Amino acid sequence: MSTAANNPDPELKRMIDQLDRQVRESDANNSSVYAFLEKRADLETLAIFMNWDGEQPAFNVYLKRWLDKVPSCVKAALADHIREEEEEEHARLFCQMLDHLNETVEPHVQLDQRVLRELNYTFSKRCADEHDAAFFAGGFLATEIMSAKRCAQVLAGLRRLGVDSSELRYLHLHSEGDIRHVEEVKDRFVRPMLENDPQSIHSIRRGVQDRLDRSNAYLSWYERHVLGHVS
Repeated sequence: MSTAANNPDPELKRMIDQLDRQVRESDANNSSVYAFLEKRADLETLAIFMNWDGEQPAFNVYLKRWLDKVPSCVKAALADHIREEEEEEHARLFCQMLDHLNETVEPHVQLDQRVLRELNYTFSKRCADEHDAAFFAGGFLATEIMSAKRCAQVLAGLRRLGVDSSELRYLHLHSEGDIRHVEEVKDRFVRPMLENDPQSIHSIRRGVQDRLDRSNAYLSWYERHVLGHVS
């Protein structure tokens, strides 16, 4: 961990703590959809949800869209995160889990690509073309904070239904690893950007809120239109 992270500037710490609370206290991070998946959903319902989730671009692809756009103070950190995604084969582990669920229950899945495009704007080339690196840092932070909690909830739901742990390595990896990633994004992305340009906090906040708004809009839609008959 950096010296700056060990001896944080009080104002920087205050801003970063506010960003953290912005995510953790949001409706998107405290979704009734994920609570339902954890506590009550059957295996087919979970499999259908994971098929929707699988329409998000691979995370290493998302991160690579920003590699040439981020400032030099965070470029090495972003390259490290991409390398971890690829060396640990996160995309392959997700596909392995999804294939197992689909083979087990053969879910009936009907995707709405319009809804998914709105959700997945965060991870798109269009977003990288239209926004700055601080906006990316905000969306990245929000995604990592929510991912740790959400993966733990889905993991608990699938364990409750007896799915073999060997098929759930992706969720094990992220429910634990993304807690560490949150601190890395704060210390190696958000903090250096704010040290380099304190005014970037406005764009970081917009990136956080855009990610939360899109996620919450999707989950609210999903609860009404897909889970309405089972929840």
